Amino acid sequence: MKLTTRRGISRPVSFAACVALSGALVACSGDAGSKAPAAAGPSTVTDNALLEQYGVGIPQEVVNIGMLPYADNMMLSIGMAKNWFEEVGIDVGPQKFASISDEQQIPLTLNGDYDVVAAYGPNMVRNAEGAPSIKVFNFIDVTSGLAILAAPGSGKSSVSDLMGDGMNFEDAVTSVMNDMKGSRFATDDIGAHRSFLDALYGISGFSQGDFGNVAVVDDSQTLLLARGGKLDYAKPIGAVQTAELIEGGWYPVIGLQDLIENLPAGDPRAVSGLGHVGHAADEKWIEENHDTMLRVSSVAYRIVDAVLADIDNGTTDAIDSLVPVIESAASVDTSADALRIVFEDIGPFASFEDQADWWVNVDSPYYYKATYNQQVKAAQDAGVIKNAELDASDFIIADDVYKELVDYKEQYDALLPEAQGLSGDQAKLAELAATQYAHRNYLDAARILQAAVK
Repeated sequence: MKLTTRRGISRPVSFAACVALSGALVACSGDAGSKAPAAAGPSTVTDNALLEQYGVGIPQEVVNIGMLPYADNMMLSIGMAKNWFEEVGIDVGPQKFASISDEQQIPLTLNGDYDVVAAYGPNMVRNAEGAPSIKVFNFIDVTSGLAILAAPGSGKSSVSDLMGDGMNFEDAVTSVMNDMKGSRFATDDIGAHRSFLDALYGISGFSQGDFGNVAVVDDSQTLLLARGGKLDYAKPIGAVQTAELIEGGWYPVIGLQDLIENLPAGDPRAVSGLGHVGHAADEKWIEENHDTMLRVSSVAYRIVDAVLADIDNGTTDAIDSLVPVIESAASVDTSADALRIVFEDIGPFASFEDQADWWVNVDSPYYYKATYNQQVKAAQDAGVIKNAELDASDFIIADDVYKELVDYKEQYDALLPEAQGLSGDQAKLAELAATQYAHRNYLDAARILQAAVK
């Protein structure tokens, strides 16, 4: 069987000579390659000499990676701590565990200081017109954990409880919201979160004035009020803070996940508060380092597998290595158990297989265009985006990347029957291919197995 390659993921866009971001004039992507790349060290790939002998060596490359100081935005640090990047021939630069601010993310990427950066989907909508060369090439989780939490021991029913008892969705929302009449509630003033509350009010006929008392405060104040017994309901901003309350016995009675699962795909009441976390790069870097980009994605998917295993097994083998990185980057105190709550209930991860709903299944409520074209439209209506033709596919190419990885996976699967009974170097190549396959590096798994069965 001949190994085939899926290419052509770059989507052309018009691009101004330069863009103004964060109050500073920064270079556009055409200048991103002006910095001399750091030299890679010796190969860190197991048995790469053998792979090179058969024409399927994995080149050693330096990839400068910048992460944002939030739990799921720092996930690549797990791969850094466990040396998983080295296993696919990547030296992480400029140093491992590098954290950058939201304001720095786009300028530093356009200037070529960083090759790969953590990316939050709704922020990429905001930046799509000003920095059109920045492309999101994978997602790892979906931040669907916006929720109103009820106080410990309050005995309040949740939407899922009521629907489990046979109530329809709208009646369940109305019942849960009516339980809040006269109660003490703490919330924030974030735009997407206001849209979430507005959706609940619209479905139920409830209004913010129906609460007995509403405190619009930051998370530190919400936690103080909650711990002091001064709240009946709370809706924190941050995932870590939400996890702290859940650890203390608070529990969600209604959340964004309820809207996503029960409203039509793309319904603005659901997707206005939805966001994914993944990774982005300048299109010039992607074009020049296509296979390296696929290998970065393979490490990301391997990390997802490890986090999901921690969740399923009640362990913290992968998450433990993230705790000191988050504490240092975000100046917060947290724990592996709190982060596990975040990754299970607030920003759930999706395995490679489950991501078909994001990238392939167009009728899924989680299909990326259902979410981001609605957010683009909202930005257009608000005058934030002037381009009436902007589409989610202009700044998200992760669907094509995902399909390419699926192609390589299928090529490996098709070759596998030919790999039975091999000996010598061919058996060793098949073993190396199987290891890369298990680690989600479908590109090299297919390449190496092809060499084994020739």
